[in-house]
This record gives sequence, C-alpha cells and structure tokens, in this order.
Amino acid sequence: MKLFIRRIKTKLRQLYQQHAYWPRQTQARHNIQPDILYSIDLLSYGELDEFIEVQGWFYHPDIVQLDVRLDGQIIANIQPEQPREDVRNIHPQIPAHATPGFSQRIPVSHTLLNARGASRLSVCVSGAADLPELAASTVFSRRHYPDTVLPKTHQQRFYFTVGSSNITLGGFGDFKEKLAPFAIGSCQLGFMVPVLYMRSTKGSQHDWEFDPAFDESRQQDNGRPVLADSLETIVQFARNKRLPCVIGLNGGIWGDAAGTCPEWDLTDHLEEDEANCQWNQHDEVMPDDHLKHLTGAHHAPELSRSLTLNHYNRVVRKYKKRNLQQAARHILQFAAENPELYIGSNLDPDCYQNPFFEGEQWYDYNPQTLQQFRDWLAGTGAYGAELRHSLAHQALSLEELNQLLGTNFACWEEVEPPREQPSRPLLGQTSPLMQLWEQFRRHSVHRHYSDLSQWLVEAGLQPGQVFSSQGFTAPRFTSEPFALSQTSPVKNYDSGGMSLAGSKPEHGHIGAILYGESARNNIRTENGKPFFQNIRELDPDWAVVEFNPADLRDPPKKLPDYAFAWDCLRQIFNHGARYLNLMAWNGNTAKDIDKDYFNAHMALRDTPLEAAVIDFMLIHADVPRGSVCYSFGSNKYAYSEGWRSPDIRLEAHVDGLHLTSGGWLQAPQPYLLAGKRHLDIRMSSVGAIQPAMTLKVNGKVVMLDCKKQPECDTLRLSFQALPDKLESVELHFDFTAASAPLVLQRFVFG
Repeated sequence: MKLFIRRIKTKLRQLYQQHAYWPRQTQARHNIQPDILYSIDLLSYGELDEFIEVQGWFYHPDIVQLDVRLDGQIIANIQPEQPREDVRNIHPQIPAHATPGFSQRIPVSHTLLNARGASRLSVCVSGAADLPELAASTVFSRRHYPDTVLPKTHQQRFYFTVGSSNITLGGFGDFKEKLAPFAIGSCQLGFMVPVLYMRSTKGSQHDWEFDPAFDESRQQDNGRPVLADSLETIVQFARNKRLPCVIGLNGGIWGDAAGTCPEWDLTDHLEEDEANCQWNQHDEVMPDDHLKHLTGAHHAPELSRSLTLNHYNRVVRKYKKRNLQQAARHILQFAAENPELYIGSNLDPDCYQNPFFEGEQWYDYNPQTLQQFRDWLAGTGAYGAELRHSLAHQALSLEELNQLLGTNFACWEEVEPPREQPSRPLLGQTSPLMQLWEQFRRHSVHRHYSDLSQWLVEAGLQPGQVFSSQGFTAPRFTSEPFALSQTSPVKNYDSGGMSLAGSKPEHGHIGAILYGESARNNIRTENGKPFFQNIRELDPDWAVVEFNPADLRDPPKKLPDYAFAWDCLRQIFNHGARYLNLMAWNGNTAKDIDKDYFNAHMALRDTPLEAAVIDFMLIHADVPRGSVCYSFGSNKYAYSEGWRSPDIRLEAHVDGLHLTSGGWLQAPQPYLLAGKRHLDIRMSSVGAIQPAMTLKVNGKVVMLDCKKQPECDTLRLSFQALPDKLESVELHFDFTAASAPLVLQRFVFG
C-alpha cells in the first residue's frame, strides 16, 4: 500500500514550506479590463449591525454606478461623488473633473440576511453580468442566532484550531480576522503549533535540556532554520492574540526530519548510537537520509533512522521523558496564568515501527526489542514487574509456545520473530509467529503513547488535555482495513504497528489524523461498523489533531467541494470530538490553485472548507459539544443528512428538509443518540401547520413531554434517557397542510 509514502510527501511539503511567509491578503487595485480602475478599501465583514459600510473609488468613462448585492440581490447603488487627488496622482489618465471616490453607510434589513449560515456581500459593476465582482465579503446577523452563549470550559466547547507554523513571520496569517467574527457561541476558534521538544534544546554543552526560548534565527549547516517556533513564541502569540491554543509536542520521527544538527537536536545526537535506533530485519540501521530519493520531496527527507520504541532502552526513555516533562512544566505555568488560552497537547505524530521503506525493510529488530518480545510472550522481565498490567494475553511457557507455533526452540534466546518480507500476508502465508510479532509491534506503539501520556500527567497535565496523533487513512483497492485492535489479523501491508486501540494512551485520548474519506466517516472497517463509531466506543473524548477533506493520495490540485467539507465537519462534531485542527500549514489560498506550490491537503484560506467552517460555526453556535445536530445542510448545501422515510418523500432544500405530508422519519446512526433526553426541533411553514409528533425507539413508542421554546419556531420534546443499545429511532409527524410543506430546519438531540 502506498499510504505511508504519500503521507511522507505531504509531511515533507509541510516541513519545507513552513518557513514561507504568507501575509494577510488585502484589497488591491485591480484591472478587470484596461479601462476600468478601482479599489474597494472597506467593505463590512462579519456581524452586521444597522448599516453596511463601503468605501473606495472607481473610474470608467461610461460607467457611473456600482451595485451592492446581498446573496445576489441588489440592495443599494453606489454613485462615486468624491474627488480623489491621491488617486489621480497615481492614475493621471483620470480626468480632473472626475469624482471617483465614495464612502457610504447603507441601511440593511436583517430579514435579507440568511438564517442558515453566512450571507455574501458584494460590490459589482451595474449591468455588467459578464464582469467579476469588484469585492466580496461574508456577513451575518446575530438576530438569527439569539441564544448563543460561550460555554464555560474548554471541554464544553468545540474548537476549530488552525494548524500553522512560523507564526512570528505571519504563518497564522489573517485567520483570526477571517474566522473569529463567526465564533459567537459553542464553536470557538483556536490555533495549533508544534513544539519540537527534542530539537528545541540548550545544546550539547547543557546536555540538550529543553529550551522554551530557543533562538529561531539559529540555522543548520544546510542554511535552513533549526526550527520554526519556540514554545515561548507560541504562548506569547496566544497571549497577544487572546487566542486559545493546542500546543503540539513532537519528539517523534517528524521532529528531526528537516535536517541533521546533533549539536542542538537531541534525537539526532541519540541516533548517532545505533543501539538507540530501530533495526531492520537484516540487523541494519540505515543512514538518516537513505530515503532522499522519494519523489515529492524538495530536500532529502531524514526518515530512515528513528529512535527505538522499546522499553529496555533506558537512554532514549530517560532523555525523552526529561525533555517532555521540561516542556510540560512551562506549558503548565502558561496554563495556570492563562487557563482560557490552553486547550491541550497532542503527541508525536505518526508513532510507528518505521514503515517508510514500504515492503523493502521492516522494524524493529533492535536486540533490546527482541528481548522485550520474548519477555512479552513469557510474562517475564518488565512484564513480571512494571508492565504486568499491560499484558493482555496469558503468559506462555517455552513448551506452550513451541506447541502453539509448531517449533522446536530449545531456549528463550532462540525465539526470534519472522524476518521475511511483510508482504507475505498478501499470499495467505501468515504464520502464528507472524501474528504474535505483529501483535507485539502494535503493543509497543501503544506502550510508547501510554508512556508519553503518563510522563505528561506526572508533570501535572490532566489526562483530558493529552492526545495521541495517529493517522487513519481509508483503504483503497486491495488494501485491507487497518487494525482496530492489537489482536487484529496481520494486514497485507506493513502498518508499522498502528492500530486504533493502540492510539488510545492509558492517560490520554485518541488524536486522529484524518484526510479524505476517513474524515467523512466513509471507510471500510474490520467489523463493518462506521469508523467514527469505533472511535467513539473506545474514546468518547477523542479529537482530530490534523484534518483536511483533501485526500493525501489525490493530485495536489484536487480541492474537495463544500458538500464534502460539510459532511466531514458534521460527522466529526456529531461523534463528540473535542476539537478539529484544520491543516493550513503553508498558508495556501484557493486563489492560487494554478500555482506550482499549491497543495489542497494544506489549503484552508478561500477554500470551500473555509466557507463550510464559517457556516458551521453559526448554525451550531447554540449547540453544546456532545449534542447531535442535524441541520439538513446549510444555505449553500441541501442534504437530508441520512434521514429516511419508508412512506413519505423527503425533499432537501437550502432552507431545510421539506415534508409534504405526515409520516415516519428514521434517524441515521441511532447509536449516537444513546443517553439523550430531549430533542429540539426548529421548523417553519407558510400555512398553519401544527404537527402532532410520536417518538419510537427500538420499535416501541416512548412518552413525550412537548413544550414550546421561547423561539416561536422551536419545540422541545423531552423523554426518558434513551437506552445505550439503540437499533432504531423514528419520529412521526402527523399534520395536514392545504398548500405549503412543513420545513424541518434543525434537529438537536441533547
């Protein structure tokens, strides 16, 4: 499977483009055609009060008027009437008698603004449908979202964080200005930046202790910076912007991939001793730049040599624990002084037994790892002491092992894992020993995430603030679904010891890396359940630590549309994720999709995803995290969101789900509704429709208490907590309408 190579390509683009400066886009003078000159200097953005503000200048000898449009409807005209000597100084071709300037406050009726997401405000040339807009912005009316209250704690909020880097040079760009105006309630805006806690050090003279104020101007021998962001830079940025943050803690394989500098990077220093590294099946440790031939890399990647994950290497564990806890103590101080600004931390993205050689080599055959494998089988060594609690199988004697495997090992020192190529399972040649070896590799990955989380908790962080960072990619073609448990069958590719269960640390939560169909909960799984249902059953407080609707395996110009992005956001929110980190690493804007550097996997600015996030924030502003919301799309996307009916025709429109007659509606994913106690229904109709409603759970009618909410169009149906095991949830509407349909605008189960 090509999954890991493609992840490498994307990560490399992130690593080597992270130092680019992507300044905030501003309105500039444009030439639509040679004789049209203009600049729109101010156009209202975000929340509208009583007026629309628009300022700028425009000149064309035959055009005297501009249109102001709201969602395509003309609401006002602009007739430039102000002399602008400053403009004439730059454009002397404008006649002296011309008055190109304008500054207007346009009264706006809030009934014109959409109540199902943001509206588009634009300035256009009057009567020139063939010309593009001169300027456009996104606006909304708070009157359409009256019950928005900021939840008190981070755990009660749903965060959209923007993953960025090199923030001192503008890496975060204008995302606060663009997104924060729409974060008016339960959905809030934050940012995420990684700290390379094994690279941000005081250097060899100080035993590579963690340095929170690492000098970001320091360069490697190759001329590139050692790192992009120090911890002090990150927390100061959060203070200055008053913006909550996720502080990534990356000491894994990507933490030293941008170049070798052992004088500063503790990982590079430790990797100089092969005893600290992962070994391949030939008992080799490869040079760190061995994979420099990988296509898609701007510079030679350093992914060939990685630190061993085994429990018996005291040197690696000692240093990693020390630096991680040193970083944690600084984070704790920041969080204590600014509790509203710290959301949590995710750990070591892509924690694997090195899978990046894809079928040519596999890992880890470090002698200490092999000894741990034997002790894991026998329940001896660490598994008879500090790791006893992690032994999920019955310990085996040597005689029992030989009987199970059909082998003749004379002593435990002879017990070795398979060394054949990991593609053998494709041929149906999986042996019991191969299964045990793969199970141990998954166990080792889980142990490492558990150790990292335990060290953070020992330092003072709460388990609810700690997340792993494991990638889950939808299988394509003949690739088998990835392992859900540590005992899952061996796959027909080298999974690097990854499993869903192994991504749940003992002292923290699952942090999922999701791209493409996996982010839309649309992938094959071992047990046939929806992927997010598997996550939710294992860890209800999971998070998405890296996300983009684009698939890593698709061409870099393939940008998913609004509908795909909306489905991703809806599925992630309804399955209870704590936060969603939007990948915007190199600041790509969709306006530059034709440029060589554009990469859809890292694009947020001006994309359909950005528009979907804005609308999602507004529509879910009064929906607490943990609730399940069906809004049937938004003002830009009509979708039934999985609701079905056996006896009536459902029609999805941008104003909601239309019912032309009464009947039963069947809820999608009924498992999401376990424990819910009420349903808020927002609906509208032109006619005097007063539907009677019946709720049926697992085929049985339940008692309802129906009360009208303060809003005239919302009803609350209260009922006893729904059972944990739900096979079906159905809602019946009984009404008669002479003309207009009943429009269901939103269901919220809480």
